[in-house]
Amino acid sequence: MTTSAIENPTITTTQRFEAVPGMELIQIKDGLVIYQHEPERVHRLNRSAAVIYLLCDGSRTVDEIAHEVQLAFNTANTHHNAVTHCLHQLTGAELLRRVDGDTGDADKPTSVHDTDAG
Repeated sequence: MTTSAIENPTITTTQRFEAVPGMELIQIKDGLVIYQHEPERVHRLNRSAAVIYLLCDGSRTVDEIAHEVQLAFNTANTHHNAVTHCLHQLTGAELLRRVDGDTGDADKPTSVHDTDAG
């Protein structure tokens, strides 16, 4: 059984997350659409959530993700609370999983499609 963020709500700044394998990603102008095959669901992420999701490759800590989000949106604040909240939601939706240890050797999403031609 998968442990969701609801069952284990503590996220520390040193934890790492990675995408659950087998997702199909479609980049759209203002975010990302994720097709999940098991269970069969479609998720639409806004730009902020998409950036956080894509940064979760197993190699970055929550602190590093928050810093990258700060740079991506050119803000003075690292928005740790917003990043942590998003990680809870993405983990609860079974789109992300916690990485045990410091290995970043996650299976990658099956495919990414960019619908913004031009």
